[in-house]
Amino acid sequence: MKLSVKEQLFCYYYYKHQSVKQAAILAGYSDSSAETTGAKLIQNPKITDYINHLSKQIPCTAMVKSGLEKLAAGSNNDAISLILHDGEINPDTLQALDLMGVSEIKRLKDGAFEIKFFDRIKAFAQLAELCGNEENDSNTHDFLAALQNSVNDCKQSE
Repeated sequence: MKLSVKEQLFCYYYYKHQSVKQAAILAGYSDSSAETTGAKLIQNPKITDYINHLSKQIPCTAMVKSGLEKLAAGSNNDAISLILHDGEINPDTLQALDLMGVSEIKRLKDGAFEIKFFDRIKAFAQLAELCGNEENDSNTHDFLAALQNSVNDCKQSE
């Protein structure tokens, strides 16, 4: 059985973002069931094989670049909502929070939280250095362009 375009996109976005929910949403699955759909997809051996295939085709620098982009320009809203949350947080809610920019969380003796964030300036500097040193790999560029065209075709057909 061959993977559908949506499944291939899920694989690419999962490889890039390492989040089943975000990958499912970006691949075009329903927002309301994205986490469940993503969890089912990631258990499919054909999906995991394709993700492994992608990891060999897409340079590691693409994943590093994606992470640096999140650190440099990502939102800290989930971390702030964690600070402002009263009472206990259930594990499902905690799992859904995007805490990529958080380097450290401490609970102080008085029950308050102390949250430290990664340095955005350093992340931007490393990103600029990576982009300056990045070589243009035509195979990777062609592959990503084909995926983007597939996304556009899927969106137009809906």
